[in-house]
Amino acid sequence: MQLRFPCNLLALLLIIFVTSSAYASATREWTEKSLGESGAGSYEGVMYSDRGRLAPGMRTEKKLYKEDLSFWTGTYEKAGTLLAGGGSPPFIARLNKEGVYVPLVIGGLAKDGRDATSSVTVLRSISGNREVAGFSGSGVVVIKRSDKPDEFAQLCKLPVRGVWDLVEGDGFLYAATGPLGQIFRINLTSGTFEVWAQLKDTNVRSLCWSKGKLLAGGGDSGNLYEIRVKGRVDTLHHFDEESIQRIVAHKDGLVVAVNKLRVPSDEKAEDSYKKYFKKLTDLPAGFGIDEKMPAPPDQMRSAASNYASGAVYLIGKEYRIDRLATLKNEHVLDARVDGEGRIYLSTGPSGRVYMVRANPDERELWTVQELEYVNATAVIMRDGSPRAFLAAGHEAVAFVRDEKQGRSGSFKTKPYNASRPARWGALSWRGSGVKVFSRNGHSPKPDGSWSKWVERKNGVASEEGGKAWSFAQIRIDMTGKAEFYGFSWRYAEKNQRPEIKSLTVGERELSKGGAVRQISWEATDPNGDKLEYRLAVREEMSTLWQEVGGQTPITEAKFTIPTGQLPDGRYHLRLTASDTPSNYETPLTSSRLSPLFIVNNGRPEIRNMVFDQASGRLTATVVDKLSIISELSVAVDGGDWRSISPADGILDEKEESVKLTLPGLTTGKHSISLKAVNESGGETVMQLSISLDKTPTTAATAEQLIVDDEAADEPVAKPLAEAGAVQ
Repeated sequence: MQLRFPCNLLALLLIIFVTSSAYASATREWTEKSLGESGAGSYEGVMYSDRGRLAPGMRTEKKLYKEDLSFWTGTYEKAGTLLAGGGSPPFIARLNKEGVYVPLVIGGLAKDGRDATSSVTVLRSISGNREVAGFSGSGVVVIKRSDKPDEFAQLCKLPVRGVWDLVEGDGFLYAATGPLGQIFRINLTSGTFEVWAQLKDTNVRSLCWSKGKLLAGGGDSGNLYEIRVKGRVDTLHHFDEESIQRIVAHKDGLVVAVNKLRVPSDEKAEDSYKKYFKKLTDLPAGFGIDEKMPAPPDQMRSAASNYASGAVYLIGKEYRIDRLATLKNEHVLDARVDGEGRIYLSTGPSGRVYMVRANPDERELWTVQELEYVNATAVIMRDGSPRAFLAAGHEAVAFVRDEKQGRSGSFKTKPYNASRPARWGALSWRGSGVKVFSRNGHSPKPDGSWSKWVERKNGVASEEGGKAWSFAQIRIDMTGKAEFYGFSWRYAEKNQRPEIKSLTVGERELSKGGAVRQISWEATDPNGDKLEYRLAVREEMSTLWQEVGGQTPITEAKFTIPTGQLPDGRYHLRLTASDTPSNYETPLTSSRLSPLFIVNNGRPEIRNMVFDQASGRLTATVVDKLSIISELSVAVDGGDWRSISPADGILDEKEESVKLTLPGLTTGKHSISLKAVNESGGETVMQLSISLDKTPTTAATAEQLIVDDEAADEPVAKPLAEAGAVQ
């Protein structure tokens, strides 16, 4: 099967660009330092570790058995046939190698549809070549009939809602149940049962029979329990993770798989449990699970969706606790140990199967399979090794191991995009016992136009790579004890010109050294080369460019031009970007011109400033050679400057007329100041001293300023605000 990596692993792809003097700036390097983390391709029979290693794994074949159902548990019969169970409705089916689904008869379930929403949660093989199964939603336990191998018969019906695990020990069958935290011991011959232990948890999630002792895992306390005799429960260890999903015997101790809950039990939930428990204990003797059974409170309806993260521990000699692996944003659904002590974990919601070893010197977390479904629900063992993996999604699927292939596999990277045609050079890698192949093409997806696979020698270029290709792909074939860590492949792309995206000339500013303008720009290089810049200016009608900034190139995307040192006029600015720092021998450049801007170091001229005593009217003409007049204002007797409008009412020309009547002038001496400012910031102030023998006949009130309107025959009195005065 093909393994496809999720988006969160794709984010770890390491693409590194470096500079080489041999190929100048256009030499790049495609580097995969940690293939086990990158998710950079597809894997056939290859597993990868959290330390970045690849190694031969196992090939599996996807078998789609039934749509609209889900496999949750399974086991192998003695004859080697795979049995799987799930729901809903509940089912147990025999799965043959051809992908045929053969449902088996299940006796003991309600025939009126009341068990339609339940599911087979546990299916186990026990002594005597028998299989047993437990159900959620009904509390039924069934056993396969020896006289009818295609039929399961009811062994018993426990007064519980769910049977979560079954284990055989000392000739009896033990059942982990919920939501009352009870463990039942069941007689395999008669089907009679008794409560063997009462835990504080609401659900008992897992059981293990080891060295004559029954071990149990709490579903919401994080406690690992030991039950030696009926009714005696001892706590062996408490885990911070609240739910113990699986307990498995190991040659070095016990493997315990746990999950952290998103919403742990609280006091309110515990109170609900107690009330629910009282309802059950008040029921009449012999009362079974039927439609009258009190529904459990919401807090008891725990599901895999409540699992936040998972972990696996090894409890060794003298109860030494070692954490073997931590799963972030994943939870454990099943755990099994093979004949060599390797631990396999099936998980959700990623649908992955992991493998970890108990030996501290080999403690890597290996991803063995990705099942492309939300939940990898079960690891099915046979003869001491994993033979199948079950998945739950929108269909019932099993992934069955292909024994013919042995330990061999292949990894193919995703096609790598160099963005533009390039020559591909030496390919180097770290590993042993592998064969490495490469091919190139011009399309994102390999097709007939791509080159054929070529076997590579470590650190040596190939003839095919010497052509210009935009895309590349690598394949690693592995067998036996091969290992592979990562690779780097150098390529030289054709040098491209820099791109200047914008060029901005700022407004005139005054500094200690005179007038200046701030110049800024945005430039990029398609090759990622380092850039340097040069600036030049010229007058509008000139053909001669004058360098700005001296002989040293500019290295930042900004510069300050001292425009106060330039003659007045209209100018263009030219910016030139060069990749010389990365391409000393054959640099490429790009240039961009700015819009025209004005250098005006002069000031406006105020001409013919006259005050007519009879009418109280001030007249003047303001002229600038290059710039539009941008501001006019007047001040009387040293008072505040008050903005005024020109005679035509708009500041839009290099020459403006001033015609206004000043209010409130009395007999005596006065000073009148007129200020004009051009767009370049040049400022001129002219002052006029007058002596009045009498108050002007057209004097206005103090709240008004008389502005002559050229469109009218007589002066018009306008409010100060309308006349543009600053209050």
